[in-house]
Amino acid sequence: IGGRDLGAPTPCYTGTWGSYEDYTVNVTAPPACVAPTAGNATNLIPTGADLGWTENGSATAWDLEIGITGFSPTGTPTHNDVGANPYPWVAGAANTTYDVYVRADCGMDNVDVSSWHMFSFTTPCVALPVPYSEDFEATTGSDLGACMTNEDLNGGTTWGSYGTSATGSSRVARYLYHGTLPADDWLYSPGLTLTGGTSYTVEYTYLGSGVTFQEDMEVYWGSAPSAGSMTNFIADHPGITG
Repeated sequence: IGGRDLGAPTPCYTGTWGSYEDYTVNVTAPPACVAPTAGNATNLIPTGADLGWTENGSATAWDLEIGITGFSPTGTPTHNDVGANPYPWVAGAANTTYDVYVRADCGMDNVDVSSWHMFSFTTPCVALPVPYSEDFEATTGSDLGACMTNEDLNGGTTWGSYGTSATGSSRVARYLYHGTLPADDWLYSPGLTLTGGTSYTVEYTYLGSGVTFQEDMEVYWGSAPSAGSMTNFIADHPGITG
């Protein structure tokens, strides 16, 4: 609890003006059934994920209500008395964001329960067949479009779509040059369905912004949209200037 001459109160307030404040502090007992926290989704697949959370009491069963993001929860679980944490949920659709509401069930069913904790996750896209192409013409702003993703490893600028006429196309994927951070970010296509022992051709157009904004680029393929999974080298393009 603190004060301030003007604006929001500040803890441990000191100042040259008088400050008169009145507070009512209520100390209450903690809830008998404590809500879970830190909801998360792991092992994502196109139809679902393993849904987990931190249990803050002694509950061994939980209720879940799951719907497409933005839905209005009813308070009635879609999955009642779930006994596993994490819980494998596989009733979803690809490339869809879901809201998950979870509460602890500490005793009598639907009576001795906690408040709800909410978190969200998005299922990945299904693998697409070849031939596959992406021209970014349907993108807006910096959005990369459905099922294209990036991985920001430098914590600065990263990949996004961009409107330009420099390549003969009105939209492209662009990595925005950063003055001090290395361009260690990745741009990933959707997963593609490939057949072992078959040779494939990869074609793309690339362009730099000149000597001042010189960049290097490498192309790999891998088993998942993450830097550690990009293990198969395709091409190296050093010193891109234009």
